[in-house]
Amino acid sequence: MNTTVAALAVGGFLIAGANAAWAGPATVIDGDGVYRVGIDIEPGTYYTDGGGDYCYWERQSGLSGDFDELIANDFIEGGPAAVTIKSSDVGFSTDGCGTWVMQSAPPAPAPASVPWSPFGS
Repeated sequence: MNTTVAALAVGGFLIAGANAAWAGPATVIDGDGVYRVGIDIEPGTYYTDGGGDYCYWERQSGLSGDFDELIANDFIEGGPAAVTIKSSDVGFSTDGCGTWVMQSAPPAPAPASVPWSPFGS
């Protein structure tokens, strides 16, 4: 019998289960909180339509809450927002922003076309 056992430490408790698998960091940030980059969420560019009257987010170099650990932040009064979370970031904090969804990289620009000439190329 081949059984896979996975364990996950949550808030000081160990959660384990047979035939369980850890899916890895998420690409959707669903709700307010502090998320650990590379553990809870993937680095990348995230977009939100906004969650209400305001949206505040922070990219963090640590999780102590010290002001010195603030890499970048923004406060948006309603409406959409975007942030690029880098793999070097330790945490990402969001409040009032609704759901963030990671977007794939923008497509590469198309190569320039050569204008047509009646005299050949």
